[in-house]
Amino acid sequence: MENKKTRSYLFDNMKAFLIFGVVYAHFIRVTGAFAQDGLDGYLYTVFFSFIMQGFIFISGYFSKNIEKCRKGAFFNYLIPYLIWMIFMYFVRFLISDDTTLRLYRPSHGMWFFLVMFLYRFFLKELIKIPHILCLSVVFYFTAGCFPFLDETLSLGRVFSFLLFFMLGYNCKEKEIEQIKNMNSKYTIAGTGVVLIGLYTISKFQLIPVEMWHLKDGYMDYAIGNIEGMLLRLLMGIISILWIIILINLIPDRKVSVSEIGQHTLPIFVLHIPIRYLIQEFGLPIENDLLICVSCAIITSVTVYLLSRPMTHKIYDSIMNIFNLNTLRISKSLEE
Repeated sequence: MENKKTRSYLFDNMKAFLIFGVVYAHFIRVTGAFAQDGLDGYLYTVFFSFIMQGFIFISGYFSKNIEKCRKGAFFNYLIPYLIWMIFMYFVRFLISDDTTLRLYRPSHGMWFFLVMFLYRFFLKELIKIPHILCLSVVFYFTAGCFPFLDETLSLGRVFSFLLFFMLGYNCKEKEIEQIKNMNSKYTIAGTGVVLIGLYTISKFQLIPVEMWHLKDGYMDYAIGNIEGMLLRLLMGIISILWIIILINLIPDRKVSVSEIGQHTLPIFVLHIPIRYLIQEFGLPIENDLLICVSCAIITSVTVYLLSRPMTHKIYDSIMNIFNLNTLRISKSLEE
């Protein structure tokens, strides 16, 4: 009898942690009392130093089937991008009378769909470029030098996050195993050093909090290109260290949050209206610690409810309806 390959739960568990960080950071950012040098600013900085880099690294790691990536890019990312951009427009209109809808300029969180569509659709061409991993390092540093690489079509993020996607794509299973086999005592010590470093960065506002989004040019923060690239060097080192830390410390076995990690897209999309509500009405709390604790509770409830099987079944059903209709239209046009 053939041995059935055992599922690795490492990345499921890792994505569960990352999606909690995404939702939590988004919530504390819009409470109305946010301050970069406060506890909420510190926690926001900690999470945004690795959450999207982690997700994109994992996406790159699971993009080794190039043909499958290209075939699925349109239905898995571009169609959802268009659908949820329009949906979030109506949500904003109902909550805050925001009538802005620019499909070429992604609204909150929607940039991820557009960036992933471009990465996966053009991956076949990207890997043909000589030394593309080295080039992605160059893009990471120089993207901030060009003001036109901004939020338009998420071009700033497309060039900045490509490094983490290519790192994931080039990462092999044996390298993951090597990281897992590292002495966890050293990893925990390294985690402490990174957390202290991020506390210093946040407390003294050494890096503008928005700069962690990797979406704007250095001019937007009134800093020169050399200074901006040096800051990105520090940020990149921190992000990569976090990815190594998470791979080493997160268990590679089925745990209570593993199922959450298998269905993160519905959570990523559907927590955004809740964020809009918090942004519009705020929280009736002024104490920094209580705000952080309250957001942690709200985040836990949100992630749990949006991770239920019924939620992702509804999400998948909605996507299937639009994808089937799009497929029918495409076929009719071909005929």
